[in-house]
Amino acid sequence: MTTVRCAARGTDELGEGPAWSAAEGRVYWFDIQGRCLNWFEPTDGHRGRYDLPFRASVATPCRDGGLVLVTEKGLGRFDTLTGKLEIKAPMDLGHGFRTNDGKIDVAGRLWWSSMDEDRGQRPGKLFRTDPDGTTHVVIDNIHIANTVSCTPQGDGYYLADSFEQTIWRFPMSRTGDFGPRAIFATTVGDIGTPDGSAVDEAGYLWNAQWGAGWIVRYAPNGHIDQIILMPVSQPSSCAFGGPDLATLYVTSAREGLSPADLMAQPLAGSLFAFEPGVRGLALPVFPETDTMSATYPSLKDKVVFITGGATGIGAAMVEAFHAQGSKVGFLDRDREAGMALKTHLPGSWFATCDVTDTSALAEVLIAAQNTLGPIQVLVNNVADDTRHTAAETSADLWRRQLAVNLDPIFLAARAVHSGMKAAGGGVILNLSSINALLGPADMPAYVAAKGAVNALTKALAREWGGDNVRVNTISPGWVVTERQLALWLTPQAEAEWMKQVALQKRLMPQDIAALALFLASDDAAMITGQNHVIDGGRT
Repeated sequence: MTTVRCAARGTDELGEGPAWSAAEGRVYWFDIQGRCLNWFEPTDGHRGRYDLPFRASVATPCRDGGLVLVTEKGLGRFDTLTGKLEIKAPMDLGHGFRTNDGKIDVAGRLWWSSMDEDRGQRPGKLFRTDPDGTTHVVIDNIHIANTVSCTPQGDGYYLADSFEQTIWRFPMSRTGDFGPRAIFATTVGDIGTPDGSAVDEAGYLWNAQWGAGWIVRYAPNGHIDQIILMPVSQPSSCAFGGPDLATLYVTSAREGLSPADLMAQPLAGSLFAFEPGVRGLALPVFPETDTMSATYPSLKDKVVFITGGATGIGAAMVEAFHAQGSKVGFLDRDREAGMALKTHLPGSWFATCDVTDTSALAEVLIAAQNTLGPIQVLVNNVADDTRHTAAETSADLWRRQLAVNLDPIFLAARAVHSGMKAAGGGVILNLSSINALLGPADMPAYVAAKGAVNALTKALAREWGGDNVRVNTISPGWVVTERQLALWLTPQAEAEWMKQVALQKRLMPQDIAALALFLASDDAAMITGQNHVIDGGRT
């Protein structure tokens, strides 16, 4: 039987927004109406609170330390050492509205909501703040948004409207856009209201049910898997925490309880914890507190072309250069994802292309330049990291791997060089991999191709340096992309990876994009022929 314990006794009027900070070993949560941010350290039992100048409801750790807070005045940076809150992105939610539930997703996007203080009588909104700092309204007719949580693969999203006593599931694109919703679960006609949630590594949803006094674990198909009884009637939200994410922390509230209720529930407003027997879904930190990266004036209006740009690292770079004001073109063989990204980024240019078709590759490069102008920055990102041993590698597979991972890098670079030379210079960035340095045993062709990319970069940088064409390599470590999550990035594999890196953080596509921006900018004018490793200290 699951044992629920009181982790931190309190009197929160409206406890909400629990979030685990691995860097600090703390669970944070709010008393929204009390205008405070609480914290608890499970290793030693220490606890404390910060008084806030106004109400806040969502917290997430950020890459450069501290927290991002979502407040009724906008998004801000909170320094947990000094207790100082600085609003970085002011927001006007409208008279009588405040923020409510929110959470970061596996792609590093921060989701949050607003609600009418009059018990959600007027509809509020669901917002998404992307890693580049831009905020979008995703839904503008939801009354009390809760259960703001994504699936482990990032292809679906759970969202409750407590006003409607319903949890919906939305299909979600890689750019964070929703498809048609479907009812996932409802408590209409039953006691309790769906409130905040957390997702475990198996993809099950743990939902705090306000008024019912329990936590419900829903299977991915919406069926109830188990119910955990709480010692209070108003559990409000939950989050996995602890060093191994094996503990579920649950907030609670005293709001609306009568003196008799409080007498019967002396722990109402406290933080609770229990071990559910499954680990939570590991969530990334928010990349930055202002924007994803610096602004590079030299990139504005530059023509940038990216191969393999529809998903993963490539898509992050397309978005990053677009945010800098560059004229961005990209190709990918995934037409659906490419068109979705193009629609998401007004003014961008996209073509469907399989880079192993060298004639098609040449035609796409010409077509892009006819529309955008001569390419000034080329990012050779396309790759195929399919696993295979040497014994499994046929001659055809070997040639196919080189045709994807090596040939188009040279051919695209050669195709744009003359235009760069005529314009007085340019930048070529070739994506390699730390696997070219480590030499893992299960991908010999890929490793060989990436090693050749490193050597090719040196050769082209030397040959074209006189033309002021800079050529550099970026070698990422294990980046958390949709493909890696779907195929190889299991909790066990990630735990093993974390043992081997210095920085105990997930490496995200936006991290690679931030490095690409710098190398493409004039700030890196004297850098060429170098292999830039970005792996959190693995090599």
